[in-house]
Amino acid sequence: MFSYHDAIAVMLGDHRSFDDGTLEARVIATRAATGRLLLHGVTAYSGDRVKLARHGLMTVAGAGGKSVMGAVISTDGSSVWQAVLADRALHALQTYDPLVDEPGWLSAASPSVPIVDPAWGFHGNDLCLISKEGQAALRILPGRW
Repeated sequence: MFSYHDAIAVMLGDHRSFDDGTLEARVIATRAATGRLLLHGVTAYSGDRVKLARHGLMTVAGAGGKSVMGAVISTDGSSVWQAVLADRALHALQTYDPLVDEPGWLSAASPSVPIVDPAWGFHGNDLCLISKEGQAALRILPGRW
């Protein structure tokens, strides 16, 4: 599990763990224990959450008497959070890429840190304009949700 400031190792498994429920059980237990994605006043779904998740339907899961978000994956099996970040990054690129070539925009956007011959890249989950020498970066889109 990843947040803007940390990463938590949930488990080591193989690809069977996506379908046999072991990964989902571990994620749910970790969310309940850490208080992440808690849902108050909501009852957990008791059916086959794994099968629904593999078809892109999210459900509420229960662990330790708490209800939390179940699997948050899209129909292709990737993380919904990463799909949202990719969509936001594409929108930011469409918005900001034309501005990079406008005279004075880059120096106004980053007055204290000069960005020379910028290139687009990611620093962590943040979309940035990175200076040619890689020493400086201007964060355009924070990677937090």
